[in-house]
Order: sequence, then C-alpha cells, then structure tokens
Amino acid sequence: MSANMFAMEDGINGAGFGRAQFKLIAITGFFQAADAMEMMMLSFLGPAVQCEWDLTSTQVSALTTVVFVGMLFGTYFWGILADRYGRWNILFIDCIFVCVFAIVSALSQSYGMLVACRGLVGFGLGGFGVTWTYFFEFIPTSHRGRYFPLER
Repeated sequence: MSANMFAMEDGINGAGFGRAQFKLIAITGFFQAADAMEMMMLSFLGPAVQCEWDLTSTQVSALTTVVFVGMLFGTYFWGILADRYGRWNILFIDCIFVCVFAIVSALSQSYGMLVACRGLVGFGLGGFGVTWTYFFEFIPTSHRGRYFPLER
C-alpha cells in the first residue's frame, strides 16, 4: 500500500468504539431476538396445531425439524450471497424473506402449506448468522474479545 492508503481495519481501530458500534449492537440484537422468538414459537406451534388439525406426533416433529433443515441450507446460501453482494444488503433481503414467510405460515390453511412455509422461515433464519460477521467487521480489534460473548 502507498503512504496515503490504509487498511479498513486500521481506520476502524483508529476511530475506536463509539456510537456506530452501539447501533450495530442494536441491529444485530434485533436479528438475534427475531431468531430466538422464532425458535421459542416452535414450542407453542406444535401442540396448538396438533390439537387444531389432529396431527400425529410424527407430523408435529416434522414441523419442527423442517425449520432446522431449512436453517442448515439457508446458512450456506445466505452466507455466499452476503460475501458476494454485501452483508447489509443480504441481511435486509433476508429479513424481508423471513417476515413474508412467517406471515404466510401464520395464514396457512393446511399442514402441507404450514410445513413448506416453516421450512422457508428456517431457510431465512439460517442467514441471520451473517449478523455476527457484519458486527465483528466494525469492532476495533482491541474490543472484539469483550463483545464476543454477545454472539452466544
């Protein structure tokens, strides 16, 4: 690099920890809260749908499992897109994706539609892991260890 250029990491370290990082904590916290609410909702969804639609235990288990299978594939998919097209852009699209399929799943009229929508919600939730990469890119290196426990 020339004398007039510096790495982004040097700029972030020079600027230190401030208001921008606190905004990032709020944004990433929103994504993690949405993820946690979706996971919590699974514990209520199964019994409610089982009573309403007279489902078997296997069908109720499949309803939960499909979310995690969606997450498995979604993590890979959204991660690649985030690396290629920018983390913030993909997080925004992913958030809309999850919201749309969560609403459609709430309006589902059949078991098959509900399973498909919950699988797509899981697929979208897989992309929420990108928030941590985005967050740690803008944290000065001297503060990363302090904020790493937020990830868990």
